[in-house]
Amino acid sequence: MFKISALLISINLLLIQNSYAHDSCLSNKYIFDIGSGGIKSTGYLINKCHQTIVKTLAEDYDTSLSLQECISNSPGGSTIPPACISNGEKVFSSIKKKLGINCAQQQCRAVATAWARNAHNSHELINAIEDQGIKVSVLSQENEGKLSFLSLSANHNLKNTMVLDLGGGSFQLSSEDSSEVIQVHNGPYGMFNFKPMLLAKFDNSLPSASLEAIKQFALDEIGAEISNKSYFKNKSNVLATGAFITRGVQNQFAFGNKVSLKQIEAAVANTVGKSAAEICAIYPKLPAEHAVNSQFSLLIIYAVMKSAGIDHITIVSNNKINEYLALHEDI
Repeated sequence: MFKISALLISINLLLIQNSYAHDSCLSNKYIFDIGSGGIKSTGYLINKCHQTIVKTLAEDYDTSLSLQECISNSPGGSTIPPACISNGEKVFSSIKKKLGINCAQQQCRAVATAWARNAHNSHELINAIEDQGIKVSVLSQENEGKLSFLSLSANHNLKNTMVLDLGGGSFQLSSEDSSEVIQVHNGPYGMFNFKPMLLAKFDNSLPSASLEAIKQFALDEIGAEISNKSYFKNKSNVLATGAFITRGVQNQFAFGNKVSLKQIEAAVANTVGKSAAEICAIYPKLPAEHAVNSQFSLLIIYAVMKSAGIDHITIVSNNKINEYLALHEDI
């Protein structure tokens, strides 16, 4: 009888220890991906001991914050105006309230992308965000491309895979070379900074310009370097992501998740130099306030696909990027 009781006590102690060990492995982590046009926010329950996500606690993928547009429209095109900094602070407070986040008690991490690299005073907004208990890291464009590739290419044949990540202030192409090293093309443009350059080139009069001349300018400006790099050429599996691609191309243009170069070329012809009313008549799901700006993102996609010999892109959600950030502190 004594031996049985001792055995039961030992089993109970072991169960208590295992339960405590399990609980001590768990933590809440909130990730904020601060892009040039908006913020993607996700909360996770993480098992630190096994480096796994137990479940998603909260998510918000629709918060607009047009930082690169603020920068591009500022005098000199390299400053975040005070009003945009103040708005950014308010947006973060709103997200935290909406998702019930207390960064004093929970781990909060943010990554900043092209807007933070492009503005000489980006530290002002970053400091304001960090004052709310959120640790902010500014990703180099190289690391931004590697992050997209590592998070989105899992479960794919890496030799045939390339990732296109189009943001509001830059784009990245990433793939492995023959030595299995991730190579990144750091595209200097997103919609917000390609737009003023293209308008300036054609004297702010795209309707009167030749469509072929506009397309050739995009190819020369965006595609020249891509066409000279063999590890970006003729990949059979091209994964594409970014807010305009997932919301715009996939849903508002109603192209679905598999999109051909012919479809992109047709969309370029239907939007370049057109009014919002003309564009929305063809693509009724496209909001009127985004219709005219869509042509600049479409031209970037066209130039990338044409230069790299891409026939089709497969659109994928960038939710996986926040998951990767939740589990990896080294990027």
